[in-house]
Amino acid sequence: MPESRRNRPLRRSGTASSVAVIVLVIAVAIGIGVWQDRETGPVAPGEVGLIDQVAPDVPDAETLSTAPEAGALAPNFRLETVGGEVLELSDLRGTPIFLNFWATWCFFCLTEMPAMQVVADEYGDQVVVMGVNAGDSPEDARTYASNFDIRYTLALDTQLEITEAYSVRQMPTSVFIDEHGVIADVIYGVLVPDQMRENIDAMLDADAARAELSAGMSQRTGIAPLAAATTRRLCWSA
Repeated sequence: MPESRRNRPLRRSGTASSVAVIVLVIAVAIGIGVWQDRETGPVAPGEVGLIDQVAPDVPDAETLSTAPEAGALAPNFRLETVGGEVLELSDLRGTPIFLNFWATWCFFCLTEMPAMQVVADEYGDQVVVMGVNAGDSPEDARTYASNFDIRYTLALDTQLEITEAYSVRQMPTSVFIDEHGVIADVIYGVLVPDQMRENIDAMLDADAARAELSAGMSQRTGIAPLAAATTRRLCWSA
């Protein structure tokens, strides 16, 4: 009997070891499955997030820094949209951008976005209206977009990398980026439609003025004016 009792802990230890091995095997299998899902998903790891800056085709481009502030180049990024596409910010140059950071838990964001859709419809191809969802699941962002008929581009910043790069400290935050990728203004807090239009019109007017100046100088001298960069900076300070 004493010998039998001494053997009991050994049997328990063996059982515990077997359970541990089974749990380990299951964990490894799950890990492999998750990794395979990540590799075969619509966007592979490393493809989205902050990416290298692309210098704009403007005079004195080398003097422009990259920062989340007026007068600097907007931090460049690549993100997946709610529609499963992948977009790159620098690819949108040539058209002013109304970039808006939002989240489903932000009440003012949810009241602002339908107004943004109205403004997006008004301006059409003259401006790119894009929302960047900060930290929500893709499913929640897609559900909101569907329920409230949001048709402008919605990108997914699930890891908050882009949100942090733009120093977003309040929701919503709007960043107005001119056609060359330079930030014209950053506004924290909710905007009404007239404020949205005012900022968009300022970018469009500045772009038109630069184009007119460039055309006039080119006709007289045969070269594009270096003064265009200075004109842009004066517009930013307004």
